[in-house]
Amino acid sequence: MTTSEPVTPSTRLRFPISLQRSDASALKEAAETIQADKLLMSVLEAIPSFAMVLDENRQIVAANRRLLDAVGAQTLQEIMGQRPGEAVHCRHACRSPEGCGSTAACVFCGAVQAIVISQQTQTTQVQECRIPLMNSKEGAIDAEVSASPIFVGGKCFTLATMRDISSEKRRKVLERVFFHDVLNTAGGMQGLVAMLRDKPSMEAGIEYVELLQDLCERLVEAIGQQRELLAAETGELVTRPVFVSVRGLLESIQKVYERHEIAGGRKVVLGQAPDIDIVTDANLARRVVENMVKNALEASARGATVTLDAQDQGEQVALRVHNPSVIPDAIKHQIFQRSFSTKGSDRGIGTYSMRLLGEGYLGGKVSFTSSEPSGTTFVFRIPKTWAGRPSDESW
Repeated sequence: MTTSEPVTPSTRLRFPISLQRSDASALKEAAETIQADKLLMSVLEAIPSFAMVLDENRQIVAANRRLLDAVGAQTLQEIMGQRPGEAVHCRHACRSPEGCGSTAACVFCGAVQAIVISQQTQTTQVQECRIPLMNSKEGAIDAEVSASPIFVGGKCFTLATMRDISSEKRRKVLERVFFHDVLNTAGGMQGLVAMLRDKPSMEAGIEYVELLQDLCERLVEAIGQQRELLAAETGELVTRPVFVSVRGLLESIQKVYERHEIAGGRKVVLGQAPDIDIVTDANLARRVVENMVKNALEASARGATVTLDAQDQGEQVALRVHNPSVIPDAIKHQIFQRSFSTKGSDRGIGTYSMRLLGEGYLGGKVSFTSSEPSGTTFVFRIPKTWAGRPSDESW
């Protein structure tokens, strides 16, 4: 029977993640057992995705050539004994001394959960995960991980496959967000046109035309953002660095969102900001900060205050957006993922695009802190001089 359980903290309690490791002799014996099964080795190579065989401690004892090539290994010996996250250079696994499965983020990793649950229940498990890559411009990959028990030489192993679904997930998420925004805006335009038709008058006409103008601008903006994000995803986005006033940038964003419908009874205020210029792409920098503000507003209760400010930090400027709410632990580890959202299937691009644009194109660093009673602060540290991705237009 194939099952797919949701990844939750309760799953960790039922199936604890063991960090025990097999010794060298046990790994060697297991690898020899697998390699002696010629049919299994042939099947392993025939699998059209990354495939590996794991021992009871989730350590690799066999792998197909697709996986070895993908991780830059010439032979199995180079990754034998490693766990899947270590082999594919997962950022969390590489930064922890105990490796894959040992960090707080691992509790919510679909790959770890699929393998652990499969081993504990002796069932096939299929889950999706997002693996943040160490030292990679790609940032992360989305994968579908399948784990199944297999018996070889009288011993139980786990056959794990990993299929890259990054393109599929990217297309679905971008389409959902785009069509959601466009349909909402177009629906508003349709409603205003209907009211103009049913109750024509000079007074109503002036008011409705202004509203239509606003909706038209939003529609054009939504289309432009979609084109921009698609270009950024494929590495084709052109950057245009210019002098940008830090205080002017924050002032203009604060003025827009203090009256924006997304504020919904929440205040947007401007705190301290140095009156200095930096060299960056004004449009992309604005997009990063706007997403920080939108995220803060959506996370805050009515009556709350969202504060924008900036701090001169020498060679860089920290642009900050604070709100009084606190991000739950389960969300903290997934918040910058492309496909992750707490607001439903039509959202989830804002925090992801902060890093995509802020780090991938502007050469900055996007991070956040969240705790009681301080609340949550997103920070975009941006260099004062141009350090972003080169474009066709030289600075």
